[in-house]
Amino acid sequence: MTTVTKTRYPDVYKDEKGKFFYQVFLGRDAKGKKHFKKSRKDSLKRPFTSARAAHIEAQKVKQIYLNVNLGDMTYASFIKEKFLPKYKGDVEASTYETHSMMFLHAVDFLGNVTLKKITVEECEWLLTEAKYSQNYASAVYTAFRQSLDYAVEINLILTNPSLKTKSVPKGRAVAKYWTKEEFEKILSCVSISSFYERLIYVTFLFFYRTGCRVSEAGALRWSDVDLDNGKVRFINNLHYRNKMEYELVPYLKNDSIRRTLTLDDELVRVLEDWKKEQLKYSVQCH
Repeated sequence: MTTVTKTRYPDVYKDEKGKFFYQVFLGRDAKGKKHFKKSRKDSLKRPFTSARAAHIEAQKVKQIYLNVNLGDMTYASFIKEKFLPKYKGDVEASTYETHSMMFLHAVDFLGNVTLKKITVEECEWLLTEAKYSQNYASAVYTAFRQSLDYAVEINLILTNPSLKTKSVPKGRAVAKYWTKEEFEKILSCVSISSFYERLIYVTFLFFYRTGCRVSEAGALRWSDVDLDNGKVRFINNLHYRNKMEYELVPYLKNDSIRRTLTLDDELVRVLEDWKKEQLKYSVQCH
């Protein structure tokens, strides 16, 4: 028999191996059945290292389920009130901005359906009725499955009905790119006589030669570019919503893409001239 001891924090316990976990009472459904949420890990899937850490997470869970009717929650309410706030806390702001809309597509089809009444047939209906490209339909249905997985995790439903359906296979992606001749033709149409068009010229050339992401290039400072040795390092990222709302963050999507690239001689000369041009117009160079 497993031995569990209480800690000084309410709803937080320690097992016989010294591992901490919480068990929170969420409420009763329409039939009077009690529902609990139990976990040994926080929202980032990290095991609790102390009773206090488990207590902090338990308080968050309580706040999420405050005044929730567990028996009659619709899919729309679940997504907007429970899933999306949790998802927003789990991912980067930029990821949330680009992916959150995918979860709302299913709301258009199943929004007023009670969460517990979503059937395999309705999941199949979502699969067949959604008029998207194959790649996007695959992403939307994967997001739908992910949302129902979370409903299972927090004991709102017993099983995920969408797992009994086939997933949408991704279509074969055909990458479109400029050939060297096409790219040179584009650059030949850009005049470098004005500051703005020179910016376009430098930007296009830099992207083409380095293959970096837009968010990576947008976060570059001159301190990241070593013109003497022909190197550029990518260590920051730009979270951009519009010209008034953006944030420079000191990390990339994952550590494996932190890198230093070698710049070719022509690009180094272009960047040296561009830096001088910025100084000429009193543009701050960092």
